[in-house]
Amino acid sequence: ASLKANAPAQEAPSGKTIAVIGGGPSGLSTAWQLWMKGHTPVVYESAERLGGKITATIPDNRIPEDVVSHELKRLHKLIRQINLKKPLTKKDFQKIKTKHDFVVIASGAQKARTIPVNGHELAVSALEFLRKSKANQIKVGRRVVIIGAGNVGCDAASEAARLGAQDITLIDIQEPASFGVERKHAEKAGARFLWPCFTKAIKKDGVELTSGELLPADT
Repeated sequence: ASLKANAPAQEAPSGKTIAVIGGGPSGLSTAWQLWMKGHTPVVYESAERLGGKITATIPDNRIPEDVVSHELKRLHKLIRQINLKKPLTKKDFQKIKTKHDFVVIASGAQKARTIPVNGHELAVSALEFLRKSKANQIKVGRRVVIIGAGNVGCDAASEAARLGAQDITLIDIQEPASFGVERKHAEKAGARFLWPCFTKAIKKDGVELTSGELLPADT
């Protein structure tokens, strides 16, 4: 139904231009609301496509590509000033501040969190894994262990299964907080959930728990 919905009416032009730094979910939502209020949003996005994590990391089985493409086309049609592949320097930002009436920073979370245990450099962050898996730029082994059994971990599990993993384990220090379609997709992929599990170290052959148990892993 949303594919056939008409765009809402725009309020009278305010004459103000507002820079929006970041073309991900928060930046696009901000730009859309500003446009409806009659302002002129100008979006600056470092990637070659709008959408942020929606287009770069979230698996296609969660958000259909036809819906995403339709909404992005609608945005491009109504919000005319969109600058893609535009990483900003400090000098660029100063120019933007001078050029526009206001600046909204919606750059999102770009740096993945790292678990502070021995061997953490052997792990692949969920952000990096999901980005590369969506672009089909990463391979997985037969056995995969995922530290963290929330919804992001479940997305990683379903993607690992799509890429060919046969033995997928998600571990957490507490009962997993994952729910909804993400959890269902992970369970459908055959992933198993273990808790409470406390990671002691990440090794080349798996994840060592504080209990002394080693969970074998190729990825």
